Amino acid sequence: MAFSDHLIIGGGIAGATAAETIRQRDARARIRVIAAERHPLYSRVLLPHVADGRAKEERTIIKTAAAFAAKGIDYDAGASVVSIDAAARRAVLADGSECAYGKLLIASGSSARRFEGPGAEHCSYFRTLDDLRELMSATRVGAAVVHGGGFNAVDLAVSLARRGVRVTCVMRSDGFLVRALDAQSRDAIRSSLEEHGVTILTHRELRAVERKNSGLEAHLSGGERLSATSSA
Repeated sequence: MAFSDHLIIGGGIAGATAAETIRQRDARARIRVIAAERHPLYSRVLLPHVADGRAKEERTIIKTAAAFAAKGIDYDAGASVVSIDAAARRAVLADGSECAYGKLLIASGSSARRFEGPGAEHCSYFRTLDDLRELMSATRVGAAVVHGGGFNAVDLAVSLARRGVRVTCVMRSDGFLVRALDAQSRDAIRSSLEEHGVTILTHRELRAVERKNSGLEAHLSGGERLSATSSA
């Protein structure tokens, strides 16, 4: 069974920074980072820049596994932990292997809230590098519905609009980033998006997604039916 003095679950900025900080304070510790994504550490913030052509995908890469290895950090990409025995200080990975540890840090971050209504299988998400690649595989997008009011929704809406896509933003609240910004700031974001041609619908819920000959149709709680079209 493998052993790490410090086992870190989560290969994003938080987990990677923790690993490097531990290394700065302890030159001999065995440090292992378990990263669910198969890619090197990258910046999620730059993904919309790639989507609208302002940046190349390579620019999103922050640090490679080789860079971690040079610091004596085992960055295990494409792996995940399925169970933890805290009393025995042991973690079981998805491939069946086990890792004993001295200290455990869980820095797995958050995940996108999934739509679970009718037509959920037609929904795409925009949080990871794989999500970006799926989006870019649709070379001709005519109309898109962006559901959400966070940073990713704002950036994605602008990126799509810059590509000439007709974008409608749908959100449950009365504006973008309601937990982080005041009304004046939210209004400024709304005005900026509308200047890019983005239509914004607030106090709406996504009820269903239906496959049509021309693409997809999103059914909203307000009774609206919005088209989303693309071709590979």
